[in-house]
Amino acid sequence: MLRIVFMLDFSRVESRAILRGVVNRSRCVFRRMPVCVRDQKGMEWVMRWCKEWGADAVVGQFGSDAHVTMLRAAGIAVVGLDYDYRPTGSGVMAVANTSVGQMAAADLLEKGFRNFAFWGLPGVVWSDERRDGFEAEIARQGMRLVDSGGGSGAGTGGGLSGGLREDWTYDAVAAVAWLKALPKPVAILACDDAQGAHLLEACGQAGVRVPEEVAVMGVGNDEEACALCEPQLSSVELDWERAGTELAELLEHTIADEHSGFEDVIVLPSRVVTRPSTDVHASEDYYISLVLRYIHRNLDQRLKVEDLVKLVPLSRRLLEMRFRQVTGVSVYTYVLNLRLDRFARRLAETDDTVVDIALSLGYADQKNVSRIFKNATGLTPSEYREKHNTHYENL
Repeated sequence: MLRIVFMLDFSRVESRAILRGVVNRSRCVFRRMPVCVRDQKGMEWVMRWCKEWGADAVVGQFGSDAHVTMLRAAGIAVVGLDYDYRPTGSGVMAVANTSVGQMAAADLLEKGFRNFAFWGLPGVVWSDERRDGFEAEIARQGMRLVDSGGGSGAGTGGGLSGGLREDWTYDAVAAVAWLKALPKPVAILACDDAQGAHLLEACGQAGVRVPEEVAVMGVGNDEEACALCEPQLSSVELDWERAGTELAELLEHTIADEHSGFEDVIVLPSRVVTRPSTDVHASEDYYISLVLRYIHRNLDQRLKVEDLVKLVPLSRRLLEMRFRQVTGVSVYTYVLNLRLDRFARRLAETDDTVVDIALSLGYADQKNVSRIFKNATGLTPSEYREKHNTHYENL
């Protein structure tokens, strides 16, 4: 039976997900060693403790290649997290950061945005890679990141300088100035959820409306952190648990065959979790933006075109024509698709009953919504939930 030490920051969502993935796949004995022990007692103490305990492997955050070399010299397999420091000479759990940026861009493009910016940690590898993927996907659609002069590089805000990694602090004055200088409406990808929370706080200080003027998306989908933001933060979810399962398989193989090399474990983005910070369809048409905002905020009501016409000084025909120009679909189709998307998200992200979800989205007939949902997805609501709702499983 494998004996694994997890030297991680267990306050972070990815650390707990890795542990779940490993334990669910592998019969192993494990110890959780907070990464602060490494800093308090030193790596030599960690190495001695691991040897005395009989560790086969250490999965953790390392400060230098010397830490990795020390453990390997003691006959202990090493897997390093690609976090602030990207280790060499060991296996690495690395996020597909370019894919993260591309997924975020695709989602924001679909929401109708034409102005884009990135807020990150200049010079930090994983932040720069997420920016590069974001920028590449936008460029593929014939657009580019806006340049507000707010940071080092076009459209890149300076979350912190010099690669310093502190989740609790940022330059609020610089962030507010950067936000005010951006063209509106604008969609911003923050390099992670902590930086996304900072941006939402700065939006409040700057007096800009979220998501109508500035939409903000983070990365990591730390559900508690995202829920505490005002408004709640949308985020790209990373499949750390699946990566933990792959890690367990590779550790078993590597330790059983000492001559085999260790392959890196790639952490893929799984989906965008949309919350109020990006729950909008962007439009420079002021009247259509009012209609879209009303639709998004009143999906639980019976929405009719004649009611929407009362919101703006447009005839029904002109409203429908301009609405289609902005969204590419009719009002009826837009509302139908939005409700189906919200319905699917609630199935995947909550344990609410199908009846409660249907009523909260303005559906009066559960059987009818189940039929519409199956026609759109090929799955009944129960089948969809069974396939996608894995977010409330715990150790």
